[in-house]
Amino acid sequence: MLADGDITAQGRVTFIQAPTDFDVAIIGGTGSYRRATGWLHGHSVNGTDTQVTLHIYPYPVWH
Repeated sequence: MLADGDITAQGRVTFIQAPTDFDVAIIGGTGSYRRATGWLHGHSVNGTDTQVTLHIYPYPVWH
């Protein structure tokens, strides 16, 4: 849960067997994250749980 909005990520992930790692693009979001860019790294720790790490680039002030 993020207090200042939601992050939107997009990519193709195929789950054949766990554990597996995947990366998808962060393409924006809502609220404070509406211009977010970066990537989301997911690690399947078992058949039902995935650990997610967000790598968010700061939005340049001059834009």
